Amino acid sequence: MPAGMYNFQHQNSHQQHTQHHNALQQDHNTHTANSSAMGHHQTFSSGLLQNSTPSFAPTSVQNGHSTTTQGGQAQEISGHWGDQLQLYKDSQRAHMQMVDHHQPHHYARSKAGDNRGLTSVTAPVQDGDLETRTRMPTTDDHFVKRQDWNNMDLSGQGLRVLATPLFKYDFLCELYIASNKITQLPTAIGQLRHLKLLDASNNQLTQLPVELGMCVYLKNLLLFDNNIQTLPVELGSLYQLEMLGIEGNPLDTATREEIMQSGTKAVIHRLRESARGENDIIPCLSSD
Repeated sequence: MPAGMYNFQHQNSHQQHTQHHNALQQDHNTHTANSSAMGHHQTFSSGLLQNSTPSFAPTSVQNGHSTTTQGGQAQEISGHWGDQLQLYKDSQRAHMQMVDHHQPHHYARSKAGDNRGLTSVTAPVQDGDLETRTRMPTTDDHFVKRQDWNNMDLSGQGLRVLATPLFKYDFLCELYIASNKITQLPTAIGQLRHLKLLDASNNQLTQLPVELGMCVYLKNLLLFDNNIQTLPVELGSLYQLEMLGIEGNPLDTATREEIMQSGTKAVIHRLRESARGENDIIPCLSSD
């Protein structure tokens, strides 16, 4: 092959090799740029997905209290309502023992140890001792009949009515008439002025007598599992009432929610204000 022809072919081959090398370098640069863009796209997309995904982590309940839902928001149960629910469970348990297992006088049996050895004796009057004594007719005004027992349990006996002589025991501080078939409380209940606890749960009560408002020392009024729908405004006189047990009754929604959220004291205050409002009403006089 002539030398000139060889040099031309060699130069041409060298140029083609250089062009091919440049093309490969360009392809490599293009691939690197595309990979960088793709990585940026993945990062951007991942960020969008991460920001747009809702969180379904449950909200923790503080202090271990159960919550109820109202309007889609968690609401913590008040301590007062928690105490009521516990008393309600205790009442149901006692009712089961008395009715299903035929073991009446549940509360008397539970307090038997406290009442053991108590008797009624006559002793001189002392200042500040009138709360534990009941004055009885005697020939000597310097003596009183001291009453050491102050609770009575008539629960679980199938009673339908309460006999009148019961209300002569006006020294009673605790009266249990739960788990009977009583349809109404007599108006004479107002005579038991020293009552601090009245348990009338698991009966057939539909209403409460206004005279119950005369038992102003009541601290616990338990009415679980009855058919009571409304409360008389006269209960507003129960200034010392700490627990109004209404669970298991078809009570109006407003009163029930008020007890759940604000407690017994709030209900008693509202009833007292309602009673005052009724007493302040002045009848309209005719122009004639």
